[in-house]
Amino acid sequence: MTVEQVRSRNFQLLFQQFKEGVWRDWPKEPERGMLKRFAEHLDMNKIYLSNINNDRKIIGTETRDKIEKALGLEKGWMDQDHTTAPANELERVFITSALTLFRKSPSNAQSELLRAFSQHIVQ
Repeated sequence: MTVEQVRSRNFQLLFQQFKEGVWRDWPKEPERGMLKRFAEHLDMNKIYLSNINNDRKIIGTETRDKIEKALGLEKGWMDQDHTTAPANELERVFITSALTLFRKSPSNAQSELLRAFSQHIVQ
């Protein structure tokens, strides 16, 4: 994966977290207008951010630095893939629960999880 792809994935993660209220003190709001609010929070142009969000522009070094600074992230954070980490508390609980189940009985857990996933994926 290229550094541009890593930055793009991390941007998507950060934007999702912003929409869920991770970067704000107020409750979750409707999806509409969130990219504009995120752009304001980052002190960036909303059209430029929209182009990044839709993979029409890449995140260069200057933009990377601006995002990291605005969100209080350590320098270079955007260049490391953070998308495998849970995006929120609910996802963390799910991953922890699935892992605990799997470790107790790998073969049973695998078949049960696959059965449960296939039921929801098909629907």
